[in-house]
Amino acid sequence: MEPLLVLKDTIAVNIINVADSRKESVQEFPTNVFDLWIAIAICIAIVVVALITAHSLLVFYNAKNRKLCEQRKDERNIETEKEWFSLRKEYHGAILKILNPKETPTQKEKSSEDTNTNTNTNTNTNTKELKDDAKEKYIEELRKCIEWIDKQKK
Repeated sequence: MEPLLVLKDTIAVNIINVADSRKESVQEFPTNVFDLWIAIAICIAIVVVALITAHSLLVFYNAKNRKLCEQRKDERNIETEKEWFSLRKEYHGAILKILNPKETPTQKEKSSEDTNTNTNTNTNTNTKELKDDAKEKYIEELRKCIEWIDKQKK
C-alpha cells in the first residue's frame, strides 16, 4: 500500500487537484455590442492608417517622377540647343571662310602681274564676277539657313 500512498501524495497530483479546484472559480464574461464596436473601431483605424500611408507614398513618388521628367526635358532642351548652336556655328564658319581673303598682298601682286600679261583680261574678269556672284548666292543661302535655325529655336 505504500506505493499507492506515494502516488497519491506526489507533487504532480497535488498541482492537478489545485488546478481543478480553480476552474470552477474562473468565470467567462459574455460578449456584448460594445465589444463588437471596439473591434470595428480598431479595424477602421488600421484601414485609415493604411490609406493615409498609401496616399502619402503615391504623392511622394508622383512628385519624384515629375521632377525627373522635368530634368530629362531640360537635358533634352540643352542638347538640342547645343546642336542648333553647333549648326549655326558651322554656317557662320562657312561664311567667314568665304569672306576672308585667301591671298596675301604679295600673292595679289603676282596674280595682278599675271593678269596684265594675259591678253584676254575680259575672260578673267568675267569668271571672277561669276565666282563672286556664286559666292554671294552661297552666302545668302547660308544666312537664310541661320535665320531658319533662329526661328526653330523659338
